[in-house]
Amino acid sequence: YQQQLQPNDFQFQGQPQQQMVAAQGPESHSALTLVKTYVEKVILPGVYYLAEMYPLKTVIGGFILVFVLLVTFLSSIPMAELTRDGIQKESMRRAMTIARQLAAISERAMAAGGEANVRTDFTENEDGVQTAVVISREDGHIIAPVTRQEYSSDQYVTRAKRYDKESVESLGGNLIGAAVPIHSFNTEAGGQITSAMAVIIYKMDTVDWSATTAVFARVLIIALLLGSIVYFLLYKLIVHPLDLATIQLDQALRGEKDVINVKFNFEPFEKLISNVNSAISRMGNAQAQNLQVVDRNGEASNMVRIVSDAAFALDSRMKFLEVNEAFGDLTGMRQLTLQGQGLDTLSDQALKLQLEDLAAKAQSAMGTIIQGELDMSGIAHDFFVMASPDSLRPTEVSFIFGTIKKRGTP
Repeated sequence: YQQQLQPNDFQFQGQPQQQMVAAQGPESHSALTLVKTYVEKVILPGVYYLAEMYPLKTVIGGFILVFVLLVTFLSSIPMAELTRDGIQKESMRRAMTIARQLAAISERAMAAGGEANVRTDFTENEDGVQTAVVISREDGHIIAPVTRQEYSSDQYVTRAKRYDKESVESLGGNLIGAAVPIHSFNTEAGGQITSAMAVIIYKMDTVDWSATTAVFARVLIIALLLGSIVYFLLYKLIVHPLDLATIQLDQALRGEKDVINVKFNFEPFEKLISNVNSAISRMGNAQAQNLQVVDRNGEASNMVRIVSDAAFALDSRMKFLEVNEAFGDLTGMRQLTLQGQGLDTLSDQALKLQLEDLAAKAQSAMGTIIQGELDMSGIAHDFFVMASPDSLRPTEVSFIFGTIKKRGTP
């Protein structure tokens, strides 16, 4: 009584509960974080490693196969339970029907001549019946069959004499017990009383595992067929947008398209296509800047002008871009006459055929110097021709450059 509570005591008592309430949130949050981290750091790397070791279609097919097998196997467990429950219910109805028949026949026999007329042999011949007895409700002695001992040692038979109404129950394993009361007229009571019980112990049929296995096999075959269809659709769903993107990317790199447009409602794929389009746009801008800075036709013309020997330059259409003064002196045709014209403009047919042949060979082996020779005005001349590839389209020709020298000239 002398001790008094201080304000700090109330604070001390309230703090632990508040701390427990506050701690529930972080603990649950940390547990969720732990599970998420485990999945991302342990499980998913193993899945990703499968895609590195095996083709993607094999990995997807393996996942679907495992899924089909697991679902089929797990579905067979409740199926077997349902089958067993159905057999048990049917067996209970069968046992109760037999017990009612035994009770009805025994009741008529007892009314006609007493307990001595009661028989159970017709019931014992029924399929599945292990025990068929009629017991007295007064002291539990066996009324029929007379070949059995006076009292039964079976627990269910002993328990059934106390029942006042019909009863059916599972006795464990494959056994089912059914009991039906037998009524008789009692003069002291002045009415019908329950004088005996008809008891049946029935052994129900076991689950047919061969039939269950056959059902399992049929379900597995159907699941495999459906799984194959799902695998085909899933694989095509993954491959189709990638194929479309690959085709359009090839067209964009060749300058036939400006952007890649694949309709596929998948956010990571949409981000990838957006990044690719951004890269194509930047590459196009860089190429446009290079085109503005570098003039390949001007480059070819400058090369012709700085060469002292007879020289010429043709564009990709086999038309003259430039000829120098030495070429004009050799052929008798000047720059103003030849510029922008084809090889057909040359008056010397032998020279024309020689240049056509060397230009064709140079186009098939771009970057390689093709050599030839031709007598012009009785003097042997050596030809050197090379095709320069386009900087943006390496498979196409930008210009053809060639020189003509007198044989023996350094």
